[in-house]
Amino acid sequence: SKQALNLTAQKEPQTEERSEDSEEEEKRPSEEYTCYGVDLKPFLPLTLALSTVIGGACFFVLQLPMLCRLTSISSSFLFSGCAFVYTVTLACMVYAAFADPGQLNEEKKNT
Repeated sequence: SKQALNLTAQKEPQTEERSEDSEEEEKRPSEEYTCYGVDLKPFLPLTLALSTVIGGACFFVLQLPMLCRLTSISSSFLFSGCAFVYTVTLACMVYAAFADPGQLNEEKKNT
C-alpha cells in the first residue's frame, strides 16, 4: 500500500504539469489561423463583413443591371427584392456581432 501511495503521489505533480501545458497550448493561436506568426482570428469577422459589403456593391452596380437587360425584368422590382434580402443578411450579421448568440450565461453554465 505504501508503494501505491508513493506512485499516486508521483503521478499527481505530472498531471498538474500537463494541465499547465494544456492551458498554455490553448492560449497560443492555432496553426490553422496564423500567417507569418500573426494570429488572423480577430480579423475573420471583419473580413466576412467587408467581403459581404463588397459583394453586395458588385451585385447592385454590375450584375443586377446586366440581369435586368438580359431578362427584361423591371429593375425596380428586382432591385427591391434583392435589397430586402441583402438588408436582412446585414441585419443578422450586426445582431450576431453585438448579441454574441450561442454563448451561455454564467448561471446556465453552472446548472
